[in-house]
Amino acid sequence: EAKHEITLEKKIFKGDLLVKSKPPGAKVWLDTVQVGQTPYERKGLATRTYLVRVEMEGWDRWVRYVPIERNIVSTIEVELEKTGMQVPIPPLPKN
Repeated sequence: EAKHEITLEKKIFKGDLLVKSKPPGAKVWLDTVQVGQTPYERKGLATRTYLVRVEMEGWDRWVRYVPIERNIVSTIEVELEKTGMQVPIPPLPKN
């Protein structure tokens, strides 16, 4: 009879995200955290689906679920529409 100890490690795969917008300078949110402005690039995100929100005052906002896949750059190109007013923000969907 032999005993062996095995240590298992969870392997986390990574991918990248690139968000561009017209006009540039819009705020970018990942899930519920504001992470920067467009153009926005983030390398090494864990592979899963993120709620990405792009918004700029006076412009309509863009909200989508975006999957980040292993070793792939997920590129988002957003064209915001000018509303000229503050649009109320509806509650965000929950995962």
